[in-house]
Amino acid sequence: MQPTEEATKAGQRDYFQLFALPAAFDLDLAELAERYRLLQQKFHPDRFSGGTASEQRVAAQVSAEINAGYTTLRDPVRRAGYLLERLGKEKELLERQPVASEFLFKQIELREALQALPENDHEARGQLQQDIKGLFDAEINAFREHMASEDVDAASTAWVHLLYLNKLRQEVGATQYQ
Repeated sequence: MQPTEEATKAGQRDYFQLFALPAAFDLDLAELAERYRLLQQKFHPDRFSGGTASEQRVAAQVSAEINAGYTTLRDPVRRAGYLLERLGKEKELLERQPVASEFLFKQIELREALQALPENDHEARGQLQQDIKGLFDAEINAFREHMASEDVDAASTAWVHLLYLNKLRQEVGATQYQ
């Protein structure tokens, strides 16, 4: 099967449609990975190396869209942001909104704890990772609940909190996807 311009446009519009998945926060990541693999097999640019220049260009576009969709949907923070975009929220505006002082103070406290960690204190680092993971998981659940109740503004706030916590998770060394 040859890639088409329509396939590219459909992929740009909706990653959930591209992977034939329901537009929801909770996804079966194994199913997503399998659909990604199948789409890449079908549309990888190498399959069209003998085709026309147009077919090669479209295959490259489709493959890039598949990669972008997979990267977005497999990561819970990116997926949450994508869901908000689909509902008309502008992520850049949300990122610039101030956060509650209580949340901000907790971030400062966690960052200070991270900076104060001795490099070889694996037990303390592990405890800090667990503390941050607990806060991250709580915000994931808050996002999920707000989306279920169609409170997009509260879900947006939870997403902004996830951005802060995800950055902190990366800094402390806990970058695994959920």
